[in-house]
Amino acid sequence: MEPPFKIGVSMCLPAFNEEDNIKKAIDDLIPVLNAISDDWEIVVVDDGSEDGTNKITKEIIELNKRVRLVQHDKNRGYGQALITSFAASRKEWIWLSASDSQFDPNEIFKMIPFIKDYDAIVGCRYNRADPPYRRLYAKLYNGLIKVVLGLSIKDINCGFKLIKRGIFDKISLESAGALIDAEFFYKCKKNNISLKEVAIEHKPREFGSQTGGNFMVVIRMFMELLRLRMGNKA
Repeated sequence: MEPPFKIGVSMCLPAFNEEDNIKKAIDDLIPVLNAISDDWEIVVVDDGSEDGTNKITKEIIELNKRVRLVQHDKNRGYGQALITSFAASRKEWIWLSASDSQFDPNEIFKMIPFIKDYDAIVGCRYNRADPPYRRLYAKLYNGLIKVVLGLSIKDINCGFKLIKRGIFDKISLESAGALIDAEFFYKCKKNNISLKEVAIEHKPREFGSQTGGNFMVVIRMFMELLRLRMGNKA
């Protein structure tokens, strides 16, 4: 049976030290991609992993040529991993998710109905399955971004998005670190790019550790926020 949606999809998976998660993430995504499109690819961006992420992804590629790997020579940050994955994408729509399997791929079916009316459909996590300190950071961060950049997005850093690739003919992203999502929304707002927020499920991380709360990551984010606000670039 043919997929019900005639769209090309580039599935983007940024990964840093995800050897325990990357295979499951890809295995879970493939049947969903087959269900929504007959023209898809998976782009894994290995952001300088120091574990077996690279090796495992190459083994997957040997079995499935629709999976591609782009490697950073060193850890360049989440933002740069996204920029690299967007640039490497070849299809009409970019589906961004996380390689740690905290998002159920089937949540994409909540977003598909909006592709005719919006340029980007973005996730908003309900019952966020993170430790209390991360939920507090997120609440404070969303409040800061609202004040500084005038954004009213409910879940700025949700890593589950469906984005029309043509958006990046209008905007360019520069933030190498954690500010990348805020920069994306800020420049979408300035360029009248239509957005739709959709509530999605969020699951606990089973393996590995998160880096978003790292002190240096936070400091870098504040520096990038200052540059973005002062530079006011499109």
